[in-house]
Amino acid sequence: MPINPLRERNFRLLFSAQAISLLGSGVAPVALAFGVLRSTGSAVDLGIVLAAREAVMVVLLLFGGVWADRLPRQLIGAVANAVCVLAQAATGLLLLTHTSQVWSLALLAALNGAAIAFWGPASVGLVPSTVPTPALRQANSLLGLARNSSGVAGAALGGVLVALIGPGLGLEIDAASYLAAALLIWAIRTSTIEEAARRRQGVLGDLATGWSEFWSRSWLWGIVVQFALFNMAYVGAVSVLLPVFARRSLGGPPAYGAIYALAGIGAVIGGLAMLRLAPARPLLVGTAGIVVSLPFFALMALGAPLWGLLLTSLLAGIGVETFSVLWSTTMQERIPRDKLSRVSSYDSFGSFVLMPIGLAAAGPLEAAVGLGPAIWIAFLVMAVPTGLVLLVPDVRSLRRLGA
Repeated sequence: MPINPLRERNFRLLFSAQAISLLGSGVAPVALAFGVLRSTGSAVDLGIVLAAREAVMVVLLLFGGVWADRLPRQLIGAVANAVCVLAQAATGLLLLTHTSQVWSLALLAALNGAAIAFWGPASVGLVPSTVPTPALRQANSLLGLARNSSGVAGAALGGVLVALIGPGLGLEIDAASYLAAALLIWAIRTSTIEEAARRRQGVLGDLATGWSEFWSRSWLWGIVVQFALFNMAYVGAVSVLLPVFARRSLGGPPAYGAIYALAGIGAVIGGLAMLRLAPARPLLVGTAGIVVSLPFFALMALGAPLWGLLLTSLLAGIGVETFSVLWSTTMQERIPRDKLSRVSSYDSFGSFVLMPIGLAAAGPLEAAVGLGPAIWIAFLVMAVPTGLVLLVPDVRSLRRLGA
């Protein structure tokens, strides 16, 4: 019988915090994208703002992983979410008062990225401390459901708010959601410092230990290399090129929000499926899910109508969430708990390290070759490494524990 992680108090708090903060974060991409485009009309400026957030996050991720294995992870989560409150509230205020400039928006985005660099590894390491090990897959599925159902509502709300009122209010909603999350995470009562983590060996020593754990697993570094390229192209296509396409051909923010919402609905479906299904070869099934996400970009490059983009966005959401649940569970099952945040930070660092380049390059690429060719280039950069990662034997053959 499936284990219900929601019976655990600490997991209920973590689940609620994620659901609330991610509702606001569903509003934020729509609000920020169209806020920058309304202020400057430039896809290049939008790429700069988004790249600032990702660049700072990538630079600090490894240190976030070290400290998440040293300090109580719920403390890191509460402080990081409080910093996001300040960053998003200030960004919303600048947009509401029409005083925003590219440099100020980029600076606040960088502050937000710094907070996420610490909370990301801490959140991965916190999950196994809130539920029994046999409940990890269900816990990750529920967290994914919270993330994606909140994303559906947030994206739909963001499209309406931006169209009717403007983008500033959407970011203030995001700030309020981060505040609620900070309070809920602060209430978690569990010791997340493993005994081995108390034996300090210095930051460089901690990083070396995390790297050794990371590099010793070909399935881990193989998929991270794949996602370094995949994510570089993905964020440029979704965060820069898609808003431009929506503005030119689909009617603007409501269509953009609807595409995000359908992806979220698909992710909810994928998460529900993963509550029940336990594939024997999780990484092979997860990679197949990534393949399912690719037709959306091909249709966007072809200038497809909105209904086609909505359908493939739904399928992409199912595929990406299937991968996400299986990937998180595999890491949490197979990485020693006292090193999990550090290994997670190497995963995130490698997966995200090229994203600032993708965000910064998407606008100039579109200006140089046109919107359609730019999307095709992004499609190829995503598709080729997704096929090549299947050449890694462990990606094809690694079996679920207990299968």
